[in-house]
Amino acid sequence: MVPRLVRLGVAALAATQFAVGGWIVVAPRSFFAWRWVSLGESYNEHLLLDVGVFNLALAVLLALAAAYGERRLVRVALLAFLTYAVGHLAVHATHRDAFDAAEATELLLTLGVDAVVPAVLLAATRRPGRNDREG
Repeated sequence: MVPRLVRLGVAALAATQFAVGGWIVVAPRSFFAWRWVSLGESYNEHLLLDVGVFNLALAVLLALAAAYGERRLVRVALLAFLTYAVGHLAVHATHRDAFDAAEATELLLTLGVDAVVPAVLLAATRRPGRNDREG
């Protein structure tokens, strides 16, 4: 089992993914209209819905990990989210043309936090002095 604070952090990540995924699935045009999303691109409902259901799937994994609290499941869920968060940050870090410096900084700081939080939670699941392959 992982510490209660880690489980709460994982639950918070799940809640954010449920909120974002739900928003996209229920109101894709509204989500696309958000400045950080549209970036002057053409609206693509199919792509948005795919992203929305992906967010919901990730939310389910995170929620189950938080509910069960089993170390390996929590670590797998956090690693999956961290992979997404770092990739998302990298995409936006290389596609900043649509933003002025202040907007780009705000976006990258926000996405940076999205990557740091699961990394910190993942580190908190390590057992001191134990090899990771041992249970």
